[in-house]
Amino acid sequence: MEKKADLTINTIFVILVTIISIILLLGIFSTKLPVFAKKIYCKTFFFIHSATFIPKDMRADQDFCVSTKTLAPPVIINEPDKLNITVLGHAVACWEEMEKGKYNENFLCYEITLGPKITSPVELTEENITQILINNDLCNFLENNDTNLNCGKKDQINWSLGERIYPRQNILIEYDNDNKRIIIS
Repeated sequence: MEKKADLTINTIFVILVTIISIILLLGIFSTKLPVFAKKIYCKTFFFIHSATFIPKDMRADQDFCVSTKTLAPPVIINEPDKLNITVLGHAVACWEEMEKGKYNENFLCYEITLGPKITSPVELTEENITQILINNDLCNFLENNDTNLNCGKKDQINWSLGERIYPRQNILIEYDNDNKRIIIS
């Protein structure tokens, strides 16, 4: 038969382990659960709740489910020497808008167009962009280890362009949720 002191110690131990477990579970789910819960609500209950057979004063507010992220108007570049820094600047801005890879949907962030003043092809390479990342000490923010240059441990930029950009060509900067990276195409 157990002594009362042993029973008290065992009870305190079980309560302590339970509290620690609850805190750990809340810590794990607090980052993913709000986004997950919003997706479930917006895809199911929101549409049911906003159905026409429910009186207007009882319907859900629609502002919660509307996406707040919108595509910016196209950026037109008329100076070839500013193309590299413009593309990188918009890639960094897209990465920041997508919460550094924590946003849960694919998103087209920016479109950059070569303007009418550019009449010949412009060189734009992943190496040039990576070199600018290194020069501006941005490798900790947006990593790109897919080149010969050492810029971080991950490949967070997917380069889908040739080395030359031609007049009137568009450059798209997108966020790829599946791979958690920026696509420049």
